[in-house]
Amino acid sequence: MKFIQAYKAEGITIHDVTVQNEPTLQRDDYPTMIMNVDVMKTFIRDHLGLRFHEANIRTKILVWDFNWSGSTYPEALVSDR
Repeated sequence: MKFIQAYKAEGITIHDVTVQNEPTLQRDDYPTMIMNVDVMKTFIRDHLGLRFHEANIRTKILVWDFNWSGSTYPEALVSDR
C-alpha cells in the first residue's frame, strides 16, 4: 500500500496489483507459494482490500491474471458474500 501512495506522490498511478502469481502452483525446483481460494479471500477481504478501502486507494486487485484457462478459482473467489 505504501508503495502505491509513494508513487502517487510522484505523479505515477499504479493501476493494478496482483496478490500472488500462480496461486495454485507448487514446484520443488524454484520458490512457489500456494494460496488456496479461502486464504486469498481472507487476505483480500480482511487485509489488502480493507486497507485499500480505508486509504481510498482505487488500484485494482487482480487474481488469476497469469492464465486465462480454468475459471474455478476466480469464480469461487468472487462468489464470497
